[in-house]
Amino acid sequence: MRVATYVNPILRMGYSIATSIECLFIVTTYLNHLRPVYKIPLVEYIPLPTGISQTPGYTATLGLLIGIVGGLFRILCYNALGKSFTFNTTLKGPKLVTSGPYSLVRHPSYLAVWLISTGLTVYHLSPGSWVRESDILKHDAWKLVVGLWAFMAVFVTNVCLTMRTVDEDQLMKRTFGEEWETWRKVVRYRVLPGLF
Repeated sequence: MRVATYVNPILRMGYSIATSIECLFIVTTYLNHLRPVYKIPLVEYIPLPTGISQTPGYTATLGLLIGIVGGLFRILCYNALGKSFTFNTTLKGPKLVTSGPYSLVRHPSYLAVWLISTGLTVYHLSPGSWVRESDILKHDAWKLVVGLWAFMAVFVTNVCLTMRTVDEDQLMKRTFGEEWETWRKVVRYRVLPGLF
């Protein structure tokens, strides 16, 4: 919980900054590819050295699609739990939700976060993305920053969430007893269908 309390705001800020710059970079790249005769000088306003880029390839597109699927799946989890969806491991509602995404794995919201963090990290580190097309990875300090961000975004976040499933399962078992045990036997996996 302590790690998540401090890491989540940093990751959100990093994703917000990277996504804002990436969106501007994509728009300027596509505009410049669409109008090769009339170069649009918006590229100059991106806050780190960058030039005209190739458009993102298959790897970047796949990463982006995985991230989008994860985001949509997380919305399904929010909707399935309603007001019971909280960050703290407490229960506000007396009902055990076992339908929708909760019929696939016991912690589908964490699966969604795995997809989001992995997909977006793949996108941001793929050729055609702002991070790869700018010159920042030529500098050791920026390599360290990007490496730490990718490590926190994928490994730390997903490991912390996976460890948290143990506490949440114990809370659910104490709260719902036999009903939870019956559901656990049907939905055997915590986060990854068929694996964990």
